[in-house]
Amino acid sequence: CHLTQAISGRLVESLSWMQLLFSKVSTRTGLRVVCELARKTYQAGIKAAAEFRQNEPTERDETLGKFNYVLPA
Repeated sequence: CHLTQAISGRLVESLSWMQLLFSKVSTRTGLRVVCELARKTYQAGIKAAAEFRQNEPTERDETLGKFNYVLPA
């Protein structure tokens, strides 16, 4: 995996350092990584309200929507 190679053998001391390493990743075909840090920390295990899930404002990736999505600003 390109991301694993980017941090291999490096001591990752902070999220911003990992973001910098990931942002330099690219493939032979020119694909590049876009890496953003979450602006807010959320408590794990909290479920979204039913109303939110029905009108979910997230844009999910067609292939891996469970993992790749964008939230509105």
